[in-house]
Amino acid sequence: MVSILAQPGTRGGIRVQGLVPVRGVLGRGRPKLASHEFPVAAGDVLIMTTDGVEAHYQHELPLLQPLDRAAEAILKQFGNPADDALVVMLRYRGRPA
Repeated sequence: MVSILAQPGTRGGIRVQGLVPVRGVLGRGRPKLASHEFPVAAGDVLIMTTDGVEAHYQHELPLLQPLDRAAEAILKQFGNPADDALVVMLRYRGRPA
């Protein structure tokens, strides 16, 4: 599984932070768990993919508007047709006023 935080920049660019430093197959060995905090701002997008999606998608992100089309684009371009694949995207809208 690859999890990243995509943070849209002021000049139209996107900053990407990897959130899970350890890769592997769920259930095969257990890496040590560690707690990390990441600052999140309104408009940031959490993207999680299964191993059926090539990890380098994060270097070629599509437009993140709307999220359903972005998820479809990642699956189409980076999904492995011989494996199951899943993309989950969540946008943080900020705290209510």
